[in-house]
Amino acid sequence: MFKSQTGLFLDIYCPGLRKTGQCLLPNCIFSHTLPQQAVSTGKREPDCVEKPVSEGPELKRAKSNNINGGTGDHSTTPQVTTPAVRPALKQNSVISKLYTQQQSRSKPVVDPPAKRPDSAVKPVVTLPEASRKSAVSSSGASASSLANKPSVAPAQSPAKVERTDAKTLVAQPVTPYAPATHQQRMDYLRTICKELELKKVRFPRRVAMKLEHNIAKSSSKVVYPKNIRKLVADIRADKFSKASQEKAKQEALQKEAAVKARYKEELEKLIIPTNLLESNNYAVGLVVPNPVGDDYVASCERCGTKFQPSNSKTHSTCVYHWARIPYDLETKKRSNVYPCCSQRVGESSGCTRLDKHVYKLTEPQNLAAVIPFVMAPDTSPDKNTTLFAAGIDCEMAYTTYGTELIRVTVVDWDTGRTVLDRMVFPLGEIVDLNTHFSGIADINAGVVMDGTHYPTVSFDEARNLLFQFVSAQTILIGHGLENDLNTLRLLHTQVVDTAIRYPTLNEKRKHSLKSLAHTYLGRTIQTGEHDSAEDALAAMDIVKANIKKTIGHT
Repeated sequence: MFKSQTGLFLDIYCPGLRKTGQCLLPNCIFSHTLPQQAVSTGKREPDCVEKPVSEGPELKRAKSNNINGGTGDHSTTPQVTTPAVRPALKQNSVISKLYTQQQSRSKPVVDPPAKRPDSAVKPVVTLPEASRKSAVSSSGASASSLANKPSVAPAQSPAKVERTDAKTLVAQPVTPYAPATHQQRMDYLRTICKELELKKVRFPRRVAMKLEHNIAKSSSKVVYPKNIRKLVADIRADKFSKASQEKAKQEALQKEAAVKARYKEELEKLIIPTNLLESNNYAVGLVVPNPVGDDYVASCERCGTKFQPSNSKTHSTCVYHWARIPYDLETKKRSNVYPCCSQRVGESSGCTRLDKHVYKLTEPQNLAAVIPFVMAPDTSPDKNTTLFAAGIDCEMAYTTYGTELIRVTVVDWDTGRTVLDRMVFPLGEIVDLNTHFSGIADINAGVVMDGTHYPTVSFDEARNLLFQFVSAQTILIGHGLENDLNTLRLLHTQVVDTAIRYPTLNEKRKHSLKSLAHTYLGRTIQTGEHDSAEDALAAMDIVKANIKKTIGHT
């Protein structure tokens, strides 16, 4: 809207100011000032020059007093400043005639009511937000008077509107391109809707648009007509009725249950035989404790130095490379460079120093002398939490008793969800937490699982928590589980060890979990901070991938 060069509409007061007290047009063609006659004369202003709503009641009372010859208390009446107005309207103009006619039809001015005492009840007047703010500022009302206003009950939430069908059929857009023209899609859409109406499907137009859109966004130009015809055939076969959908849901659940049962059958076939477990240093029978003497000589797990753990005088500075030489999965060869310091093999004895040597007890008889072995109970205290199979991974630290448990993690076979994760206080004095491989820097920190913090527990508490999920019949899955079970002091033969099972059963050279995850899953693990749940889940996924391959072949 642009201003007229002749100024034809400048004699009319702005309708926006008349109704709302403000004008939002950047180039308004109407007048934004009150006409001179409306202020100077004692007549009521016509509707076209009505005062803005933002004027407060006190300002209105003051103007009324001035118009009626000063009726009222002049001592308390505020001074009203008349805004600048345009010159008077021309008497021979059309606008002036209309203005005069409007004045003649206006109501006579009524004297204001007599002043009532403060105790009189004032009528409640509902004003717009802008008027309330203006009235408060002009009358000087205090904040305390506003605070005494009665509270208004909150508006009730609207009733829930029942879902209805779409009014018209519209082909929903498909990106980046549709498999057919708009007209072709609309023809198919009408056919689908007609078939749904014949089958008395609820909301046929809405359902038709959803079904057609799903096919359009997942079909190419070639197969789109074929998929539409198949959809129409399914509708005619009554596959979209409520009973058919309920039946399809039940069939899907039965199929899922059958697949899970088949996976469990195949998993039971992968349990490692007892003789192979025993040959791989698993504790499978009664373990008679055989404690090591004070004269026991151990080899340092890092630098290979011989020392006596019980004799502090035999300890010396341990110099070693904390990172292992990596195995190249592409060339099938080991590297000749240490990743911890980028030194070649043989250049130096090590890049890391430790005040003490560390050792590891591997024989079950020696381990039983520190903490006895136990078997998992036949049934857990809570039968609802007992798992059919679970992935398990433990983290160990070097202590004065060799290697001890400092973390245990259990992952459910069916859901892949971590059901147990706890840090554990070791029995002996900690020599090294082995943070590079355990991922634990503070044994007192505890763990956070599903948003809940769990403090560090004792060894007995950790094993009792484990038995809530693991029974004697639970199949445990992991990589190199002899270390985990020996650390837990657990006698268990229902084991699927990926280090023994893959790539073939009982190979001479055991493959690392990282190598197996890359081969069977195409997944790269153990790249950042160590995560025990990641290792347990990777071992389970390797087994599932091989079971899927077996089922597919059969």
